[in-house]
Amino acid sequence: PVILLLTNSSSPNWSVILLLMNSSSPNLPVILLLTNSSCPNWPVILLLMNSSSPNWPVILLLMNSSSPNWSVILLLMNSSCPNWPVILLLMNSSSPNWPVILLLTNSSSPN
Repeated sequence: PVILLLTNSSSPNWSVILLLMNSSSPNLPVILLLTNSSCPNWPVILLLMNSSSPNWPVILLLMNSSSPNWSVILLLMNSSCPNWPVILLLMNSSSPNWPVILLLTNSSSPN
């Protein structure tokens, strides 16, 4: 794997860690981790399953280590096919039997 760390001197609190699993095999996943040292409890993990196949899902995971029982998983099924649903899953591990699932089907087809 290749790990690339990008920082922004105009906003040094933001660092971007880009992990490329294998550039010679584009089917392997790419993991992008965004952290903010001014608010380190909120990392953002963006997993792009396969950029060469846009039908593969994109998973955005927001976690808060100051409240680790709450995680937010945003699943975008397919940005090239807006009719596919968007699923927002809120889970609380202190009460794991009660997840909350918010399903947004399509704003162009609100029914």
